[in-house]
Amino acid sequence: MALEIKPQGFAANLMLGVALKTMPNVEQQVIAGLDRALDDLAVELSKPDDQWDATAWIPPGVGARSERA
Repeated sequence: MALEIKPQGFAANLMLGVALKTMPNVEQQVIAGLDRALDDLAVELSKPDDQWDATAWIPPGVGARSERA
């Protein structure tokens, strides 16, 4: 599966590019996080319909981060 992240607008694209280049290892962390989330989603989608609640699925790492906010 291919994934492309395209910020909308010049400023958003510029900010994302600068953030990815100035913070050590953040680009690799973003890629690893997306890989982990897509792997988890693939596992969830392979479950029978009666064993998966689409409204309850949260990508790995999202819940922990929002709880700290």
